[in-house]
Amino acid sequence: MFPRASCRESTVGRSRRPRQRGGAYLAAGILFSLVAAWLLLLTTPDARDDERAFTTATACTAPGGSDSDCLRTVSAVIDRTEKETARKTPSYWLHITEADGTSTRTRIETNLERLPAARPGANIEVTYWQDQIRYVDFGSDRRYTNADPREAFRMPFTTGLLLGIFGATLLMAAATTSWSSRHSRRAFPWQVGLTVTGGTTLVVFGVTAAWNSDNIGEALRLTGLAGLVVLAACALAAPFLHRRPRGSTPISK
Repeated sequence: MFPRASCRESTVGRSRRPRQRGGAYLAAGILFSLVAAWLLLLTTPDARDDERAFTTATACTAPGGSDSDCLRTVSAVIDRTEKETARKTPSYWLHITEADGTSTRTRIETNLERLPAARPGANIEVTYWQDQIRYVDFGSDRRYTNADPREAFRMPFTTGLLLGIFGATLLMAAATTSWSSRHSRRAFPWQVGLTVTGGTTLVVFGVTAAWNSDNIGEALRLTGLAGLVVLAACALAAPFLHRRPRGSTPISK
């Protein structure tokens, strides 16, 4: 009696594994998709709007530059520069004192040691937009700070697209696992493996398109076309993988 019960428990345990995996894929896919939607529908458009507003902004005309949406340029003196050692890329804190006596600092991702005009005591000009220093003029050399809104949309857009594709891949893996557990007496790893391989290929293409395209709509269209190609390739590969001899023991329900 005891060996028979043990065998029954083992069979039940094996039958639950695909469902448990499918549930994990589904939960992770929904989570990644929600984060992707937030990045693509909210964060990226806001960053794109900031970029357009900054590039079209004009110099302030009101006394004191009271309008934060215009470009307010003030004279300043460099107090000192401080290298940010925690970062691999050259990054420096620029400590300055403005003409009205205000002391502040801004971070620039460039090697200030190579700029002769970036020495302590040198006169510079800093330009504010929406109450943040966006770029600094060291004489004829202009360096943008880390608050530069240009190209700032690329990071949330690329991350959102990556997470969106990854989330869709996990949802497809959940659907594949659920279907195979209900309709097939044996579930083989290739069914989920093919989905993950196709999703990974699409992730690489999508990230490349997002990072190198200046147009969000164009990057999405290219990624969509690549998705159709990947889907067609997976559909052609599925019958071959289903019929090929399997050297390993399948996962039984």
